[in-house]
Amino acid sequence: MENMFKRLFANLKADNSNVATQAKNTTGSAAHSSLTSSTPPSLESTPASPKRNYKRRSSDHCVCLIDGRIHPVKNWSMGGFIVQGDANRFTVGDTVDINLKFLVDGEVLDIEHKAEVIRKNVELVGFKFEPVPEDMRKKLQHVIDDEIASEFVNSQIA
Repeated sequence: MENMFKRLFANLKADNSNVATQAKNTTGSAAHSSLTSSTPPSLESTPASPKRNYKRRSSDHCVCLIDGRIHPVKNWSMGGFIVQGDANRFTVGDTVDINLKFLVDGEVLDIEHKAEVIRKNVELVGFKFEPVPEDMRKKLQHVIDDEIASEFVNSQIA
């Protein structure tokens, strides 16, 4: 099963590279904004704070299992995440069991937790983590640290 997730991560990496290339090649600001925007303005939601508590991350390789279905993670932070999928399966205010799967150091890192549906549109669903225990915070920080180290190594090669 772990090999299946590694192949899925490889496909997601290719998709993310294509989006980044398209964004770099786009000169119109509206087109650029639609490719790089982390959250569409049309998300149905509970009122959001004008200032986020945590920086959103979209470069990490991550999927989320919810009710046995795999959802690509569009972006995430220490406070929650957004997945692509059929939003009709979710209701704002519901709490669901989630299993985030990150590719870290060539291995799949599983993080199981609960999250509340806080916003959605046709194809995106936003979740807020239930209170995050210290062991989960350390795992999420490990994902961030691994990505920063990889970016540094890649910058030295180029």
